[in-house]
Amino acid sequence: MKLEVYEPKVKTKEEEPTRLQLHQTDQGIFVRVVDENGNPFYCSNLILFEPDGTIARVGGVNETLGFQLEKYSKKVVIEDNN
Repeated sequence: MKLEVYEPKVKTKEEEPTRLQLHQTDQGIFVRVVDENGNPFYCSNLILFEPDGTIARVGGVNETLGFQLEKYSKKVVIEDNN
């Protein structure tokens, strides 16, 4: 016989993944945030890879996307919430 302690299952809302897409323009290749259909969000460009090899963080990123961006250092901050 197998015994098990009953624990009620708590329904939790599953976090929606952040989807990234590469988008090529005359300026270079952007990394941007898109929805489940591949449509970009407003002000969702994050990083630009320029034709000369320069990598730049794009300013004015939509705050509702959830990225913590430092204003002056242009660093992308990644936080592990686990």
